[in-house]
Amino acid sequence: MLIRNFLSQDEVDLIRDEMEMQRELGSMRYESDHGKTRHSKSNYFKAFHKSITRRVSDVFGKPLVPTYEYTRIYYAGGELKKHRDRLSCQNSMTVCIHNTEDPWPFYVDYGDVEGVSCYTMMPGDAVFYLGPVFPHWREELKSGEVWQQFYHWVSLNGPYHANIDDDMTKQYQAAKRSGTVSKEELEKMRRQTNPDKLRDRTISFGGEIKVMAEVNPGESKLQLTHHHNLKGVKSS
Repeated sequence: MLIRNFLSQDEVDLIRDEMEMQRELGSMRYESDHGKTRHSKSNYFKAFHKSITRRVSDVFGKPLVPTYEYTRIYYAGGELKKHRDRLSCQNSMTVCIHNTEDPWPFYVDYGDVEGVSCYTMMPGDAVFYLGPVFPHWREELKSGEVWQQFYHWVSLNGPYHANIDDDMTKQYQAAKRSGTVSKEELEKMRRQTNPDKLRDRTISFGGEIKVMAEVNPGESKLQLTHHHNLKGVKSS
């Protein structure tokens, strides 16, 4: 689901300034597995994550607990490969902070529910989705830069509250950075943090099927729509 102007212009400006400062200070880390991308975390973003939790809880219609967040600057040649997220990303938001050129489409595959949806975001626009349920991706960025943030939560009273600390994810990332762990062992750890198959994806998430609907910032809950668009690409 896409919500236009979910972040105010003041919020976007503050985040953009923080990202620019981190880039100038050299604190953004290059990630080769996402193409030409710079990745960072900061205490400022962690605090902002907590500050918007109530607003995002209203969007999903239930109390949420923050798990983790991260920030990326994508350059020409960067991409987001098609994937599903680990369980600590039960309820997710991706928000655009800055585009130097045209918006970079973000795709979500809702399967038999809605087919593939294509979202285009301007600064302040946010897409909300269930990362472990629905595959999502971006094609290769042809030119320019895209500054994007990702925030993740689990339900306060849901089955994945145990994933709040994301310990297995930290172990996996540390092992990956070390360069001493075999590909086979890394893959085994990855599957523990991001299972390719859930026993029953929709039932595992309490029957939640959140499909796209564009709403105004003042509207508080996800709108459920059923367009029966099983194969086509729907733009928002």
